[in-house]
Amino acid sequence: MNYQHILSRTEVRDGRLIISKAQIDSISLVWFEKHSGQRISLYNSDGSLIRKSILISPSKGNSWRISCGSAEIVQKLNPGDKIILKERSDGNLEISTFDWLKGNLPQNFTLKTQERINIGENIYFQTDLILYDTTDSKPKYILDTKYKNPKHSSHEDIAQVVTYAVSKGCPETVLVYPTELNHSLDKYIGEIRVRNLTFALDDKIEDAGNTFLTKLFS
Repeated sequence: MNYQHILSRTEVRDGRLIISKAQIDSISLVWFEKHSGQRISLYNSDGSLIRKSILISPSKGNSWRISCGSAEIVQKLNPGDKIILKERSDGNLEISTFDWLKGNLPQNFTLKTQERINIGENIYFQTDLILYDTTDSKPKYILDTKYKNPKHSSHEDIAQVVTYAVSKGCPETVLVYPTELNHSLDKYIGEIRVRNLTFALDDKIEDAGNTFLTKLFS
């Protein structure tokens, strides 16, 4: 089921759509309860995509907040427009992981995305996510997100993240998948610890994020 809503009954505030529980029927109420804390897609009533990945924040009081990522997106919508919210068919693991981690990391960590590692003239690697320890500004974890769900991590993927870690002087690197693999990985290659972990896109993002962090720091 998709959810449709008329924008004139939706408050716009700080780049977010605010939908009141009092303005939706019982079926839509169940839909929002199910998807609260998850990422969905936002469409115009003609089926054109507005944004592939938006977050429905858990309800506070009598409303839900839909974070559109940019006030410009909301400004393109006009009062009286009908918007359609749909379940995402293809989650973006890197975006989901980054969005959640940047707001939930311990205070002694900071997160950088798409950092370039230069290894020579016109030769560089571009990493997905790197966690830095703020006490010494050194990288502690390199996270490389994957979108396919193989039975186990490939030799090529392992070699790639180890190369990232060696080039960056980082002690740990993690291959991150949207679902749990049949074969877990937790090995040392030289002095580099290599693991595979799950950031489950089919779970509520708070549950997925907390589970991921617990395993990452173990």
